[in-house]
Amino acid sequence: MTSLSDRSRRLTLGHLLGETQQSLAAAEGITQGAVSQNLRSSGGLALIAGHGCWSPEMMLVLALLLFVVGVADVMRPLRLPSVPAHVSTLGAGLTAALLGAWAIGLPPGAWWIVIVLLLVLAAWLVVPSLPFTRARACGIGVLAGAVLTVLAFGQHLRPDGGAVVRWYHTLDIAALDDVGAERFVLAASCLVFLHSSANVVVRLVLAGSGPHVLESENTLKGGRILGPLERWFIFSMALAGQFGAIAAVVAAEGIVRFPEISRSDASGNKAEYVLVGSFVSWMLALVFVPLVK
Repeated sequence: MTSLSDRSRRLTLGHLLGETQQSLAAAEGITQGAVSQNLRSSGGLALIAGHGCWSPEMMLVLALLLFVVGVADVMRPLRLPSVPAHVSTLGAGLTAALLGAWAIGLPPGAWWIVIVLLLVLAAWLVVPSLPFTRARACGIGVLAGAVLTVLAFGQHLRPDGGAVVRWYHTLDIAALDDVGAERFVLAASCLVFLHSSANVVVRLVLAGSGPHVLESENTLKGGRILGPLERWFIFSMALAGQFGAIAAVVAAEGIVRFPEISRSDASGNKAEYVLVGSFVSWMLALVFVPLVK
């Protein structure tokens, strides 16, 4: 942006705010063709295209998706005994979707996204229960397609700034002055997802390594407790640019886990469980960082 002229900056900003080239030309006292030429030659069109690929609307929709799935997984162990597990979890997801949609200020015409989110959540709940065969691969494909559909249509939504956005703007924290509300909401939703939902992903990968690997879970239960804390720390430190702290955590885990790995039997199941589980957990914590930054 520093290489753009004052006029190019005004034209680029106006385009990002939704103004037409005709209105921009009238405001600048130039022709509409001159507006297009200026944006092409200055690089403003590249900025506009990049903004369109990852807009604040898409950030909020992705945040809502991660929040719904994350809350449902957190509440899954707390279901009522008389209620089927999937029904209780879907109920928690529906509540999270309604609260989240209200919090980010979805307009009335965009509440159809709640139904789509529930379908995505239903697919998320079914996939882990499928055998690790072509059926599970198909389930993962359907889930990925549903997520892409939510993001594709979500970019056309226009949240009007709900309660959480208004609350965020009232915060008087200097460190957050350059952080938009949509990035803050997305980061918070990532933390919710990284708590329990990330454990589901780790188990899927471990199951793909072979059923014998998951058998080590009964004797190595600390990962389910330390995993979320470790992912939160790595995610937060990566956002802050403190990669030295991340390296220290990885090194510390290697030292702490070394006795367990060294005592592994001849099959190496415990070592594989620790190594695969740790690497997948770390990658899940890091994969969201570019989306937020």
